[in-house]
Amino acid sequence: MCELDTIVTSTRVTNNMTEPILVAKNTEGEFHLLTNMANRHGVITGATGTGKTVTLQRLAEGFALRGVPVFMADIKGDLTGVTQAGGGNSKVDARNELLGITPVFEGFPATLWDVSANKATLCGRRFQKWVSC
Repeated sequence: MCELDTIVTSTRVTNNMTEPILVAKNTEGEFHLLTNMANRHGVITGATGTGKTVTLQRLAEGFALRGVPVFMADIKGDLTGVTQAGGGNSKVDARNELLGITPVFEGFPATLWDVSANKATLCGRRFQKWVSC
């Protein structure tokens, strides 16, 4: 039996699905995802360097902290950074200070699957690659 809920966990799990997830913040305000709206479809779009990957990481971390299993398809490998604790970037530190953010840097456990050669499996079941043209 496969326990998908063990894929992503954290030492700070809150199990509080009523607390909104902070997704973005600027000098004018904050953007939160209301967790009671999280069962809707969504899309993250933007040009190169606009924060799409970071936004997706913030959402995944927010759900993981609330005890929600997270599965993300990551074709380019951009999201594997979620496994590493952040910090050490002077530009990010300056931005956090400007916005009054005191970040908690932590890595999140993740299980990575290789979907090459059409031999991908998830919990013992084969699944197909998604191809977009």
